[in-house]
Amino acid sequence: MKLFTLQFMCQLISFYGIYHYWNDFSLAWVLVIILGMQVFTLTLFECFMHRYCSHNSYKLNHYVESFLTYFSTLCTFGPALTFAANHKKHHRNSDKEGDSHPASDGLKTYFWFNINKYHTTSRDILSVRRLMKKKHFNIQSKHYFKIWFLLFTPFVLINPMFALCFILIPGVITFNVSGIVNVICHNLNLGYRNFDTNDNSVNINLLFIPGTLHNNHHNNPGSPSVKVKWHELDIGEYVIKAIRT
Repeated sequence: MKLFTLQFMCQLISFYGIYHYWNDFSLAWVLVIILGMQVFTLTLFECFMHRYCSHNSYKLNHYVESFLTYFSTLCTFGPALTFAANHKKHHRNSDKEGDSHPASDGLKTYFWFNINKYHTTSRDILSVRRLMKKKHFNIQSKHYFKIWFLLFTPFVLINPMFALCFILIPGVITFNVSGIVNVICHNLNLGYRNFDTNDNSVNINLLFIPGTLHNNHHNNPGSPSVKVKWHELDIGEYVIKAIRT
């Protein structure tokens, strides 16, 4: 419930901030939002929380891993440990009973309203033992909300508009886009399949939205790249090449 409250609060403040600062928006602030999306949607969420924490698809050195762990808190998806365990459950039960973010839930999954319904159990957490052994993942899990406010507050004090455009708006977009991807990319009527996986995953190939080459990913979740054909684009692959060890 605390996590849902934080997510709701971020969305509410974002909409209020857009309304309040509407006349102050310029091309420069739009570029800040785009930069924030590259940081939050692509790097922290897709490349780190998803491909690294959930699927162990590449290696990071200790200092980069620690930095990304703490700053991924600003994505408001909950601790990386919990997210990874929850997402691994999705892959084990994709489009079946026990799916942790089922496409069949529609709008509830679009906006993660069912995040508490499919909560992660202590048994699920055991699926990410490699993360449990590391101190920074456990610190983030134990002090998640304190870390969020500790990281967010300096941005607000320095410039509320920057906090809005660099953190809140990109974070809200990331949160909602990921939910939408979980629904539309498990709809056989909307995309194409390169692989006959044991689920309904499809590729939509929306070039600049991570995760939409979903069938490729479900076929080989441990791969750092999700493209297999010449016309498919995976920007996350280049981010991973820049940060991996």
